[in-house]
Amino acid sequence: MEGAPMNQWNIKRGSETTGPFSLDQLKEWLENGDVEHDDQVQKVGSEMWLPLHEALQNKTEVPVSKPASQPEGPHLLTCEACGGKVSSAAAACPHCGQPVEPPKPQEATSAPQTLPAATAASSRSIITVLTEKKKLLIRVLIGVLAIALILVLISVFTTSSKELATVHFTASSVEEIISNSFMGPKTEERIREHYKDRSFKDLDLDFNVVREIEFEGKHSTYKKVLLAVSGKNAYGATVTENRYSYIRDSKDGDRLDWEASVGYNSTKLKPFMAEKKTVPTSFRLIAKLDNYYNFDFSNDADTHYSIELKTRGRTTIYGYVYKKSEEGKKLYELLKDGESHNVIVKIAFLPDARSSENVLIYEMLSDEWVLKK
Repeated sequence: MEGAPMNQWNIKRGSETTGPFSLDQLKEWLENGDVEHDDQVQKVGSEMWLPLHEALQNKTEVPVSKPASQPEGPHLLTCEACGGKVSSAAAACPHCGQPVEPPKPQEATSAPQTLPAATAASSRSIITVLTEKKKLLIRVLIGVLAIALILVLISVFTTSSKELATVHFTASSVEEIISNSFMGPKTEERIREHYKDRSFKDLDLDFNVVREIEFEGKHSTYKKVLLAVSGKNAYGATVTENRYSYIRDSKDGDRLDWEASVGYNSTKLKPFMAEKKTVPTSFRLIAKLDNYYNFDFSNDADTHYSIELKTRGRTTIYGYVYKKSEEGKKLYELLKDGESHNVIVKIAFLPDARSSENVLIYEMLSDEWVLKK
């Protein structure tokens, strides 16, 4: 054993002695279970044998864990022929003479990495926070999309109402008005008669929807659309006024109630006035409180309300209603604000009336230009 490196050790297991090896190699084999802690070892140059664990107690280095790979330098191998232990530096097995093949290098395998408990808990907390934020973001996005959809539907609804409410102003033909209007028994005939002597022009008018009011009519649900109209009419005159249009639902969807929107009357007011009709007749008229008392009603200011009544075409007549009657009370409640209101009323002349401009109001049928429930 002359010339052997210092601090090298031989190891004996049973009758088998191999070496020399370093204490680090012996310690690693002990940790891997390749040798026992009671196996006898001998330091090179010494005559004394001692248990491996005693030899390791004299070493002051702190063990360092190494990856589970093939150790460097000489180390114990198991002979494939006889199963005995043999040094990797030996040329052949001392037990059976089997040549010792150099060990094949082994790829180091890393142990599965695991997060410390605190790190894992922190990661779970972060994931939970991110998940909650994602859920919140999704809810916010759904809310924004829902609001956007509602706004789109409102926009479509408003556009549709505006188009229907103005079709009798903007139409390029009678057929366009008819196709967008609710058809009563004589509506088409009345529309054609109304427009027979009129040309359809591109009017320089602007329309803005001021408000919509929904109410229940006698035969349908209605929307009363107040339009602010400005621009030039068919005669080139500048106009700025508010106009009401009436839209009703039907089996074919919303339609313009043309008769109510234009204030159509089957009996024309001018012939009615000229003939001084004494039979109560219904008219769609614009009503407003007045203080005009003349002719047959010149002395009735204390007992009757004076009401200015006019058509959409501005033909004007004055109606009078007894203040204490139910019809007088209803009309006063409607008109006391001093504004103009659409009404349907029954009017007639007194027998032997002196003027064609003064009539008696017999009944208020509706405070709109459609009959209500």
